[in-house]
Amino acid sequence: MAAFAAGKLLRRSLGKIGTVAVLIVGITVTAAVGFVLNKTVFTGISLNYMLMGVAFSAVFSNMVSEERLKETVGLFRPILAVSLSAVFAAKKGFELAGEIKAR
Repeated sequence: MAAFAAGKLLRRSLGKIGTVAVLIVGITVTAAVGFVLNKTVFTGISLNYMLMGVAFSAVFSNMVSEERLKETVGLFRPILAVSLSAVFAAKKGFELAGEIKAR
């Protein structure tokens, strides 16, 4: 549902900040819904957040023009790079902390 709303909003001319804001809010809502479902409905299994992200991007990607999609991806690419770097750094930090604790 968040991806559909994001796709509808991204069809409009929102400017750079508006486009990035729509994507960040949509991704956050998708992850929050997944988190709530994990904690309340699917307590025995875990949802795959990567698949939720792929589904989110597939829905809005099919709703906007190719030019708008290229613009959107270009605007979001630096944010994605920083986010992935932060995840990898945090993972490495947790691994190092576990090694130090084990000694």
